[in-house]
Amino acid sequence: MFKNISIVLFFSLSFSSFSQEQGKPYITNYTPKDYKAATQNWAIVQDNRGVMYFANNTCVIEYDGKEWRNIPVSNNSIVRSLAADSNGTIYVGAVGEFGFLLPDEKGNLNYKSLSSELDSTDRSFADVWQTFANKEFVFFGTQQVLYIYHKQSGKISTVKAGENNFHVFFMVHQKLYVRKWNEGLMQLENQQFELVKGGEKFSEERIYVMLPYKENKILMGTRSKGLFIFSPSSDLRTNPELFIKLESDADEFLLQNQLYHGAMLENDAYALATIRGGVIIIGKDGKTKAILNKQTDLQDDFVFFVCPDNQSGLWVALNTGISRVEINSPISLWGESSGLKGEIESIIRHKNILYIATSRGVYYLTGGKFQPVSGIESQSWDLIQFNTGLDKKLLVATSSGVYEINLNKSVLINELVSGKLLQSKVDRNKLYVGLFDGLMEMFYESGKWITKERIQNLNDDVQSLEEDKNGNLWISTRNQGIARFKDGKVKYYDPVSGVTLLRGIRIFKLNNQELLFATEKGVYVYDQQKDKFNYHPINETLVKTDNPAIWQLTKDKAENLLLNIFTETNNWIELAVKEKNGYRRDTIGFKRLPSMTIQALLSEEDQFWIGGTEGLFQYKKSLQKNYLLPFNALIRKVSSTNDSILFYGTYFSNEISSNGVDKYMTTWQSDSLIPELDYAQNSLNFNFSAPYFDGNVSILYSYFLEGYDNKWSAWDISNKKEYTNLPEGTYRFKVRAKNIYGVISNSAEYQYIILPPWYRTFWAFFGYLILFATLIYILVQLSVRSLKKSKIKLELTVKERTAEITNQNIELHHQKAEIEHQKKEITDSINYAERIQRSILPPIKQIQSFFPDSFVLFKPKDIVSGDFYSFFKVENPKNNETKFLIAAADCTGHGVPGAFMSVVGSEKISAAVKTSDDPGKILQLLNKSIKVALRQSDNADSTRDGMDIALCGINLEGKKMYFSGANRPLWLIRKENQEWNLTEYKPTKSAIGGLTDEKQEFETLEIDIKKDDRIYLSSDGYADQFGGEKGKKMMTKNFKEKLLSIQERSMKEQEQILEHYFVEWKSSLEQVDDVLVIALKI
Repeated sequence: MFKNISIVLFFSLSFSSFSQEQGKPYITNYTPKDYKAATQNWAIVQDNRGVMYFANNTCVIEYDGKEWRNIPVSNNSIVRSLAADSNGTIYVGAVGEFGFLLPDEKGNLNYKSLSSELDSTDRSFADVWQTFANKEFVFFGTQQVLYIYHKQSGKISTVKAGENNFHVFFMVHQKLYVRKWNEGLMQLENQQFELVKGGEKFSEERIYVMLPYKENKILMGTRSKGLFIFSPSSDLRTNPELFIKLESDADEFLLQNQLYHGAMLENDAYALATIRGGVIIIGKDGKTKAILNKQTDLQDDFVFFVCPDNQSGLWVALNTGISRVEINSPISLWGESSGLKGEIESIIRHKNILYIATSRGVYYLTGGKFQPVSGIESQSWDLIQFNTGLDKKLLVATSSGVYEINLNKSVLINELVSGKLLQSKVDRNKLYVGLFDGLMEMFYESGKWITKERIQNLNDDVQSLEEDKNGNLWISTRNQGIARFKDGKVKYYDPVSGVTLLRGIRIFKLNNQELLFATEKGVYVYDQQKDKFNYHPINETLVKTDNPAIWQLTKDKAENLLLNIFTETNNWIELAVKEKNGYRRDTIGFKRLPSMTIQALLSEEDQFWIGGTEGLFQYKKSLQKNYLLPFNALIRKVSSTNDSILFYGTYFSNEISSNGVDKYMTTWQSDSLIPELDYAQNSLNFNFSAPYFDGNVSILYSYFLEGYDNKWSAWDISNKKEYTNLPEGTYRFKVRAKNIYGVISNSAEYQYIILPPWYRTFWAFFGYLILFATLIYILVQLSVRSLKKSKIKLELTVKERTAEITNQNIELHHQKAEIEHQKKEITDSINYAERIQRSILPPIKQIQSFFPDSFVLFKPKDIVSGDFYSFFKVENPKNNETKFLIAAADCTGHGVPGAFMSVVGSEKISAAVKTSDDPGKILQLLNKSIKVALRQSDNADSTRDGMDIALCGINLEGKKMYFSGANRPLWLIRKENQEWNLTEYKPTKSAIGGLTDEKQEFETLEIDIKKDDRIYLSSDGYADQFGGEKGKKMMTKNFKEKLLSIQERSMKEQEQILEHYFVEWKSSLEQVDDVLVIALKI
């Protein structure tokens, strides 16, 4: 089944300051290809199990949330109307036919005709336009005759229209109404229609809607005169006007688009369907709440029917297709259709205008659309308000510098690539600017921005900046952990201070000026007296998973914390609700969000703003959705080994009436449906589903075969299970579902009995038992005799060996102490060497400033690495070209020896780039300089150390790439004809240094590149890792296949996926080599 999931825009017509700030709720569109029937759909109904039914031009369509089934009527005509009674029986009105759906002995729903029981004189009718059911009767309405089915007796009576045809029937408050052409509104009384008092005013005016209103009144909708409130029980002496006009701002919309149907919703709202303009939703006061139409991504403006389901969703029957709208969800989306482009990085409200920083620039919200701020087309990372005392200025940090924004225009105030901004509270004229390689200060003086020198002793990529209440500036860096800037000095805090990690730390300031330091190991606060970090109480609230990390955090006025938490395998939003004794977790409302990397959060009075790789999302706190509504898991098919169907998915109960046995649908299995199966049928297949429709493609299932399984299965998206070669016995298969909100359904059960084969009778097992017991007795006696002989010999041996082991243990204890001391000294030295090695590697944000969609996955085997990478921007004055040179190198060995080689290699390649920008010539120079530096020759005593390397030069303007490799290839992945293809460019089969000849040449390949091409350079560490189920090497082929499988993901997500996949593949095995993977998107 294929779905087209889109989002429908809600138009808010209020005049509040946020009247233009309402995004799009979720809608699921189903096309004829999905349900495999005709385009037109006329009516919708839901049974007691939660299964949906649709009246279609070719059949009745049944949908259980997973699969569609088509049920034709007996004359294969158009199905016009549907109704469900309190037992869940579905009644059907078609062209020239009416009846109901009846399960057979195997639970297969089929159509059963009622109209075939009519006398020949009553069988001549056309379309059954409306069908209604109550406890006693079912009404089938045609233009000439109303057919009334008496459920208890099984008889059918008729009420004929006479001279003037019936128009539209309605059932309100258990009373049946009809508008009759040229006569008006009538009510059924004692098997005949009588004109309602004042109903003649509708003799020429069409009525299409009659729905319950407050105090037993009725809301009426007409074709040309708008909406009325009908008071059928009013006293004419005190209230002579039974039909009062409801003044509504929807009147003009309904007049132009032609009202056709309506339904009552929750929260005193109504959905009104039109045949030209989609659906309009109004309140009881007549004010418009929302419009759903083709312009807002509904499949069609021609709407025949609307029907709310038991989960607060709205189903829409269209001239072309079927749709479902999540009209009561607090989450809405602002995507590219709203004007936003790129991944969301920062959100702020400035002077009552919402601004968004993205990977494509800065946007502001006006008139319900986002418009770009002119002058900024680069990656934008951080928005802040700078308070001058007289005014508040909006600033943004971008890859092209710092800008000041005034509404829709920008002015560049600093050209340095920057990622974080912070205004000092101690000196309000001071602005801290976090760079990719340090920190600098700017000042706002006399209306001008002045740039000061960089802060000394800080040269790492700045991730977070916050100032505490004492004026200390706290900094988190990419590689060196937390630093404090005070009195002109920078102090770093190592793991001994309490925070055990140096990377991935975020700093957040709460409303009470408290600073939180969020890491992959939890949240910390700073203890000033002890100059140390301690756990924050919120850690007791977080999900108890391995290494939960807070990536984003914001706080509302009620001191509740909105958190973005992630692990290696998951990423989610949750609300930590402030209570007397700590925090209470609330995650359910945010589970409707798509899986994405979240970069920005903003808390406001009635809403949260959430931004990430999938767009901007708005969460309305005032919209209270009931996520805990019960729903059912259903067993939809059971088949045996030979594909014979045992059960088709519908349980039923037999109820005796004067008309015989009547079956009605249930959610439980009656005794008559419990089969006894021959032993040859001991392998069964189960298909199941759950009619829960919010995000139904993500529903998970868990099953348990009572009498066979020991516990419920793990949750899985698959809705099928096979059991093979089951032994004889009584079994009960149980299944339950879990929706996207984590709510577990009522379970479904299917009981069956497998009979035993002849050779498994009681007497056969008794004989097997006697034989087995005799054999065991003989074996035990033989074993005891042998053990007695061995015991004497063993006791002598134990005495001798015990003395030897005691002496050896004393000697080993002394050796262990000496080794541990030496290990500590070596490890301390290597840790310091790792800092030095990291400092020579280019910062990733330096690469991302030119290639925004890129990443470097760098995982040393030991503390220091033999792999390294380099990045250079080279401008050739001869041809006026700019090239970006990227290298991925794998030196001989790993650990300390490899690290020494990487330092030499990094220095030599930097020198070679100054001589040439041709990759092949650079490698030739590198080979020669390595051999000279290491004094390598043909002498057998000279070193054989060297490196493999892949080097490419990229000319973005000329769309050219130049590649040369020494034993390491380059992979280019490109999308062609809707498929991703990987092209491998071979290297020269020689290493750098070692046994390679000093005059060795390295071929340079010229490659045409296109936009969205993906380029991958790597060492052999990733593909050479042992792991998986069999503990074998991953191999380059599998690595390539993994890369191809993740091309629909962003580069940030690819990095996370590759890192998680590597860890999962390696499992408990040791990492065999250093790992380096570089990825660039053109």
